[in-house]
Amino acid sequence: MRLQTAIDEFIAAKRMLGARPGTLRAYGKDLALFQAYVLTMCGHDRLNDVAGRKNGWTPAVVEGWLVAQDARGLAHATVSRRQTAIREFAKWALRKRYIAQDATRDMPSIRVPKRQPRPFLPQERDALMALPLKGTERVLRSLLYYTGLREGELVKLRLMHIGRPSELADGTKKCATVTVEDGKGGRSRTVALAPSCWTVVEDHALRHTNLRPTAFLLTKLDGMSPWSTYMVRWYVRRWGRAANVPACTPHRWRHTFATDALDATDDLLAVKEAMGHASVKTTEVYVKLVDRKRDRLANAMLAYPAEVPSDG
Repeated sequence: MRLQTAIDEFIAAKRMLGARPGTLRAYGKDLALFQAYVLTMCGHDRLNDVAGRKNGWTPAVVEGWLVAQDARGLAHATVSRRQTAIREFAKWALRKRYIAQDATRDMPSIRVPKRQPRPFLPQERDALMALPLKGTERVLRSLLYYTGLREGELVKLRLMHIGRPSELADGTKKCATVTVEDGKGGRSRTVALAPSCWTVVEDHALRHTNLRPTAFLLTKLDGMSPWSTYMVRWYVRRWGRAANVPACTPHRWRHTFATDALDATDDLLAVKEAMGHASVKTTEVYVKLVDRKRDRLANAMLAYPAEVPSDG
């Protein structure tokens, strides 16, 4: 069997098990690089060239590929992801009895240093929010800041996912909401919309959609096709250049939403639910950022004490 054939079968098996499109694309890209490496090293890509019938996977081939990836100066997270892809493929091939042993089992994991979230500085956030955006760009910015949705979640939003504000029989007012039906890990959640965000979303829906429940909120010029995640990143980068904000990415908007929401409410569980985190430990990292922000503010206030009126 050709290695490429086995990879295609592996991807199909992962798809049947419900793996997300982004995960499948990553597996496909990483394993295609591995297949090309084997083809270069062996001259052909038969599976048995890297998985002998008796001896199992050749550690030198797999390790050589990972070393070659690291030598390219790639980020640790990228090399770690590629190691995960080859491990998953090896475990699957072993279960299928395409290989006799899994040499990746004893391979040390590539550790990825934990990086702190990078929310926008207050002045950066204010500069971005002050940009005179119109139409779909204005809706995108408002949703990024007031909901913290991921770019992949934003482009899937349809009108039926937007809940209008309402008033209960006892007079209690309920704000508008946006529902993410299939977030990361397949988790669904509902996020409250700030009144200012709802105003922007409602105006856009009335002006730029056909108001059918299945209509996408962010559409291309044809009014039907949804935006791609590339379009989201492209516009966000353009905002960064216009506002002189470096490294302007959709995920930094998400970090900004989390820190600002936590700073305003101190409700860790509510922020966890809004972010769609599987564990509160993931959300706790923002507590440190908020504490640092408050410490800086307190120190600034101490450095410039309020003026005391004189007796005279």
